[in-house]
Amino acid sequence: MASNKTTHSNPNMTFHSLAKPAEEAPPQNDNGETAGKAPAVSPGPSFPTDVLPTQVGATVKAFADERRISPDFVAGALIGAGSAAIGNRARVLGYDGATEPTNTFVALVAGPGTRKSQALLVAKAPLMRIEDTLQAEQGEHKSPSNPSARLLLSEFSEAGLLDELEGDAGGRAVLVDELTGAFANFSGQAGLKARGLLLQGYDGKPYRKRTATGRLNHVPALQISVLGCTQPDRVPAIVGCARDGLAARFLWIAPEIDPIAATAKGSGPTADLEAALLRMAHIEPFADSARYAREILLSEAARAPLKAAGGRWVERQKGADPMQRDFLARACHHSVRLGAVIAQLEHSLSEKDGAIAELSAGDIERAIALLDHYFLPMGQRTFDLARAAARA
Repeated sequence: MASNKTTHSNPNMTFHSLAKPAEEAPPQNDNGETAGKAPAVSPGPSFPTDVLPTQVGATVKAFADERRISPDFVAGALIGAGSAAIGNRARVLGYDGATEPTNTFVALVAGPGTRKSQALLVAKAPLMRIEDTLQAEQGEHKSPSNPSARLLLSEFSEAGLLDELEGDAGGRAVLVDELTGAFANFSGQAGLKARGLLLQGYDGKPYRKRTATGRLNHVPALQISVLGCTQPDRVPAIVGCARDGLAARFLWIAPEIDPIAATAKGSGPTADLEAALLRMAHIEPFADSARYAREILLSEAARAPLKAAGGRWVERQKGADPMQRDFLARACHHSVRLGAVIAQLEHSLSEKDGAIAELSAGDIERAIALLDHYFLPMGQRTFDLARAAARA
């Protein structure tokens, strides 16, 4: 099995044993550097697969072993696949009455030969087949609540995005082998508009715009999930010069990993994953586009750990560099989305239909642990890699 340079010291680790967050790096200046020192790259934590629920954890380990892929990349691929399959069919209903979409932006970052594209294929292949299945079902029985039966986006220009998303409340996903193709190659005003649409797609809100010819573009829910790969020296091109919040929207996965010469010894639990993702894509939304998504209740018991974590993340912003500060500001949103996607994956991998009823305290605690001990330090590592690449 492909492995990272760092490994778990405790094979029986659970999310309860991760209660204490990882220690923070020393305060940095506005350029993300410690005064008087050359920029350093933070170490890469190993993905804590034992924090994951039973079925999801077993699926990650099986794909990693059979296909010789880093567990970090497989976990990221499953999160991205689950987010894409759910689309806008379900959202988390918070105690303030607002809903949180479940779409995620996930980036797999490593040098060539590290099998990150093979991890992407774990998600992409079944989603493409599921999209074919949904379109065939639509031809047999047209559903007013799912007019397009589409999961994936193929166009990244402003006109192309709006054309594909027109009238669709179901949400879409961008799955790409190289993220610079979707986020970095935007030149001029038209490119900035397309990038802006993808950024707005993180929030999943309605979108209306009247064109110069008077045509009204209407997207009931501009909601986009992203899963893609890139190399460390290309991260600055994706993040861009303008701090528009793109970096903070991503869950960055950049393990310390060398090129892998071994080939896959098996396909892994492909059929089980595809069946689970199809169950998620079959979550029946409401027919009314104004109230499309099914509601996953944020349970009463989940509020306390989320509030406590939010307080800690606000305090940590005071000593963080600008990009990490933006990430910390979005950490509560990340934790709710992560918790919902992983809980729904577990539900569907357990051969259960429909959306989960609620997000429990355990679901939120698991997501908080993943943020504290993996995604926050991994975000810092990715930003360090980007700064080092920009200076090279």
